[in-house]
Amino acid sequence: RYTKHKWCNWRFCCQPRKLGASSKAEQDVEDGGTVERQDSFAADEASKLDAPIPDDDVHARYGPVTETAAPITRQNPLGIKFDAYGRVETFLYKRFAPFVLKWRGVVLMVAFAILAMMIGFASQLEPETEPPKWLRGSHFFQRWDDAMFNEFPTSTDGDLMIAVRVWGIKGIDRGDHSMFDFGTADCHGGACGRAVYDSAFDPSTTDAQNSLVKACEDAAAQVSCVRLNQINSCFMKDFREYRLSKSQTFPVAQNDFYTAINEYVALPEVQNKYIATKAVYLEDGKFKWISADFKINYLWGRFYSGKDVFPCYDSFVDFMNAYNKGAPQGVNNMFVTSSPQSAVFVAAVISDAFVDNSVVSVGVALLIAFVILLVSTQNWIAAFNAFFWVCSVVVSVLGLTWLAGWKIGVIEGLNATMVVGFSVDALVHFAHNWTESELAMRFHRVYSTLLEMGVSILAGGITTFIASIFLCLTSLLFFFKFGIFVMATISFSLLTAFFPSMASLSWWGPEYDYGDLKIIYRHVCAKVRPITDDEEEEQRKGKGGAVRESDTSNDIQASSHGPSSIALVEQKQNNGTGTKPPMKFSEMKQKVSAAATGEANGEADGNNN
Repeated sequence: RYTKHKWCNWRFCCQPRKLGASSKAEQDVEDGGTVERQDSFAADEASKLDAPIPDDDVHARYGPVTETAAPITRQNPLGIKFDAYGRVETFLYKRFAPFVLKWRGVVLMVAFAILAMMIGFASQLEPETEPPKWLRGSHFFQRWDDAMFNEFPTSTDGDLMIAVRVWGIKGIDRGDHSMFDFGTADCHGGACGRAVYDSAFDPSTTDAQNSLVKACEDAAAQVSCVRLNQINSCFMKDFREYRLSKSQTFPVAQNDFYTAINEYVALPEVQNKYIATKAVYLEDGKFKWISADFKINYLWGRFYSGKDVFPCYDSFVDFMNAYNKGAPQGVNNMFVTSSPQSAVFVAAVISDAFVDNSVVSVGVALLIAFVILLVSTQNWIAAFNAFFWVCSVVVSVLGLTWLAGWKIGVIEGLNATMVVGFSVDALVHFAHNWTESELAMRFHRVYSTLLEMGVSILAGGITTFIASIFLCLTSLLFFFKFGIFVMATISFSLLTAFFPSMASLSWWGPEYDYGDLKIIYRHVCAKVRPITDDEEEEQRKGKGGAVRESDTSNDIQASSHGPSSIALVEQKQNNGTGTKPPMKFSEMKQKVSAAATGEANGEADGNNN
């Protein structure tokens, strides 16, 4: 039975209220009374509680008492015969549905507590700090790789990674290729595209020469991650030392600059150090670009996350911005990168991109899931309820990822985007079945939804879970982690769908036609579509007291005039079974509308209405 709070005028605020055993009639119903006795009891209680009696609409869905139906009682509110159902359906109907209805408050409190805890865990996920692993730790190849990385580390005095500063290049024109075509035959085994030179680059002026030397010296002193203030290579600084060692002037006059440069680059040691390594590049005897290299405090053969690398990169970028701002014209477009061999800055950006793109991908997937929920249920209340619990499943799986000690890398980023698809499956089926039910009240919809969809959702989840076990037996780490993700998602999805989702639907889920988007659509169309003469005549008559079709749902609840319950609008013949013939929800609304119309036309007295 449902009663309405006195302070609440919205129909979705109806709350369940258990009737006390105050009369013999109620006791008979609890002991398994017939529909007639229950309706008699319901009629008496309706006048006291001012509440609709939902029992009469049950057989509209499940049929009257026949060979496949039983009398409607409190223990069997849908009047089904359990012989027609399996053990799982019987358990969900007889045991699980009453449990959810009785303990729904506790179920929701526990669910919200777990959700809050999982949100805290998921918020602590970080990018991967170790190189990607493609085999399980027990595999002999992976053990060898781990041993080389952990047990034979590079000495702190060993090879260091290189940071590079470049002048003279504006960008890259890749043409029809992408950056992912690197190393292909079309790109001759290297990078694709050609460098776009900076036409304003001119190191020939005396100010530009001094500025390039100063940039090398200041960077070594000011950038925090440069190893022991060491400059690995700086062309203009070496050129200055060469000139001074020959007792020649520096900077060189602009008119003599390229004559001196071509003389310097002809030396064998300069050819090996700068020309062969493409640290500088001249075309037609003039510079196209110049670079300067610095050893930084990152060892070769080590993997560094964005958290480790970005402080160094930011220090270089700050220096670059300050230099470009004060540098003379022609050398004021420097940029910072890492050498192609180390690519430490690029690897850090990619590592952070996995986290950012995982969040974006999950967000886009959730948005698409909500649209699908809204379209499939055509009810915004059910769609929002299901969407909230889908989000809770996603957060719970991410929180479990942190508990497992995993971090967001290549594999975790890919798997996170697939969690949404697995988590929405069970919830969308329950939500769709709930909104498609012809039963009016939440109480009955809990029973019908679990009875009709519970076993299918449970069986589908179990088969998916079992199939995922075989993924966990593989040596490839991607399939192993994917299997763990699927099993965790299916487990959380089933638990969420059967417990907190069903508990929340029983509390604030849509009943009657609340939240139905089709009603909103018809209402909007009625506002836009021109009114015909017949409809105008109907509306004019309706002002005299007739009830319009769109307003009949307002008359579903019993009024204070007496026991005008839907079940008592019209006395119908018994069909020999002691149960009234089936009456669907749409028929109930027509009966109420007819009763209200009769009252307006004086065809029935006030007591009967």
